[in-house]
Amino acid sequence: MSEFQVHHVKFCNYVPSGIQSLAYNQTDKVLAVGREDNSVEIWKTGEGRKWLQQKVIPGSEKRKVNSLVWVKGRLFSAGLQGDITEYDLQHLKPKKSIYYGNAFWCIAVNNAQTHIAAGCEDGYIRLYEMTDEGLIYDRSLQMQQGRVVSLAWHVSDEVIVTGSLDNIRIWNVNTGHATLRITTQRVQKHTEVVVWQVAVLDDMTIVSGDSVGRTQFWNGKHGTLLKSYTSHRASVLDLCVSQDQTSVFSAGVDPIISEFQMVQKASGSETKHWVRGRSIRDHSHDVMAVVIAGDKLVSGGVDTMLAVNPVHIEMSGGKLSKAMSRLRHRIRGFPHKPIVTLAPKARMLLLQYSHSLEVWKLGNTQASSDEDGKVLPLSEKPVKLLELRAKGVEQIVCSTISSCGTWVAYSDVEKIRFYHVTHNPLSITRVPTIPSNLHPAHHLAFTPDSSKLVSAVCTGSAGLQLLTVDGPDGVDCPQPLVQSLPITEVQGPYTALAVSGDGERVAVVGSEGKVAVLPLNSNKIKSVVLPHTKVPPCCLAFHPSSKQLAVAYTDRNIAEYDITKHEYTPWSRSVHKQGLHQAWLEKTSVIHQMTFDPSDPDKLLVQDGTWLTVIDKTKPLPRANERLLAPRAGKRRHDGTSRSEDRTHGFSICKKYKYLSSAASKKAVTAAYDTHNSYCPLAGCATDIICFSSPLTSSILLNDE
Repeated sequence: MSEFQVHHVKFCNYVPSGIQSLAYNQTDKVLAVGREDNSVEIWKTGEGRKWLQQKVIPGSEKRKVNSLVWVKGRLFSAGLQGDITEYDLQHLKPKKSIYYGNAFWCIAVNNAQTHIAAGCEDGYIRLYEMTDEGLIYDRSLQMQQGRVVSLAWHVSDEVIVTGSLDNIRIWNVNTGHATLRITTQRVQKHTEVVVWQVAVLDDMTIVSGDSVGRTQFWNGKHGTLLKSYTSHRASVLDLCVSQDQTSVFSAGVDPIISEFQMVQKASGSETKHWVRGRSIRDHSHDVMAVVIAGDKLVSGGVDTMLAVNPVHIEMSGGKLSKAMSRLRHRIRGFPHKPIVTLAPKARMLLLQYSHSLEVWKLGNTQASSDEDGKVLPLSEKPVKLLELRAKGVEQIVCSTISSCGTWVAYSDVEKIRFYHVTHNPLSITRVPTIPSNLHPAHHLAFTPDSSKLVSAVCTGSAGLQLLTVDGPDGVDCPQPLVQSLPITEVQGPYTALAVSGDGERVAVVGSEGKVAVLPLNSNKIKSVVLPHTKVPPCCLAFHPSSKQLAVAYTDRNIAEYDITKHEYTPWSRSVHKQGLHQAWLEKTSVIHQMTFDPSDPDKLLVQDGTWLTVIDKTKPLPRANERLLAPRAGKRRHDGTSRSEDRTHGFSICKKYKYLSSAASKKAVTAAYDTHNSYCPLAGCATDIICFSSPLTSSILLNDE
């Protein structure tokens, strides 16, 4: 008999945003990803394939993120609205913007990282000097006719190469004048050729990508064409050069990444030329950006995915070697932070979008079955109760709903909004008396008794803030009390947060990878910092007893720590001694969320991008020579037994639903995209599988004021 009942619903229409810019910080090994909704993600790349989405800077309609660049650990963006913005990576918001009125098509930093050059709509190349306070306008190079759509610095910092309509120019930075102009050949007489991207190598070889799909190599000293390839069926949108400058990658409107390699013409000859190499087909739509991240090539575009490939490949028997194959992977564009919150007592779901929230009542069934995979009929259909639209241009950062379904809260970069929901009759009212000292949050969570809202902030001196609600009539009560809880044990911004079942403790993961457990109410409870590891944690889950904390790491290892005894639990020590199964550890997706089964605390529900796993801690760990995945789980033999019952280890894995986004408890809710790209929250309860589609229902629509 199966152990969970799954609610397969399709009423969440979350659509990931496409990628339009990438920038890699070689020193800190982090990747910045700019998306079409103008949000910026910070990814920790590391050595393996399990990349962690550390931070997300929410987007705004007030700015565009067409270009990104790192300068000495500081992140800058520019866009067609005419500003260069520096981001506050501590508070996850824009720090300072410089407006000049003309659209910025591109930006690039020099080798010394002292100046940023910007290509502008009005034909100027503007130079900005880096200071501790921010960017300061330095000067402009001589104006050219037409916009500057691409530029690149030479390693000497004395030369800038630009691309525009029908030509490439080489500039002397010291004099501010163009020293050479290269005219590109038109394919059609009356159609201009736009040089969308340029790169310049140390030997002054210039690489250009244009609007007719050509990748061309030029002698930058004399302005002569060395080699031309029609590498794409439409515009080349981006170029990147390997660190040893022996490979060039071009990407564009057709979903192909073309590689070009520098080779010697003959053995022993010093003469070299560029030849076409492999073609990478990891994307389904336009590839907007490519960047070199160490020994990896990272690409992204309209299909919202990050694709990672090795820069240099090794072949074995006509195929990629095993080591090279392990470097290849794709990362879906779904957020790592949950956007679905369950109100278990009320059987309600809160769905978070960029500028709105929805609250749904889950469907129900009275039927039951012992057959695995049986679809049960609904006695109650799901109902959309309300929709809350945020006012303004800022995106929603985080949101939550109380267990009883009475309270809803969300935060953007400016402030937290708090609402009271009445069910009979259905109504929603904004709480007007929110204290002014309640700061914007990056994580929100109610305590299980719905009496307090825990807010993780990075503004001011408070690390955590606690908003006390005086019961269900709190709307009519005096101003709620805000208690600030400074955190000295770990540094913000916090990448994960969990509240214990008794509401006495909260656990957070700091930006440096440390995990701290802090008291919320009692002075008798002391703070606990878990042993630090080299691998950063990605999610947390409290045991129902509130005395143990499960921690998942980006390498897919799981540890369980006894907070009261200040030691790892026996199960965790057995995991450390034996190790988890290789098939589990080699999976590329990081663990997004975990939760304990409150009715059976020895079972831990673990969710990543494609697997929903129940770990039974009372059973042995899977051995190295044992299959992790049960063959054709769910199919039964003639005697009525299931093949999954042959499994002796404690890992039960469901791969039916993808792509999974979040998981929560009482009795576990998970959200997923199925193969038809519809969003499917899954709620595990007690028997089999329930499937239903979104009905047309009436609901309350509230515009936030």
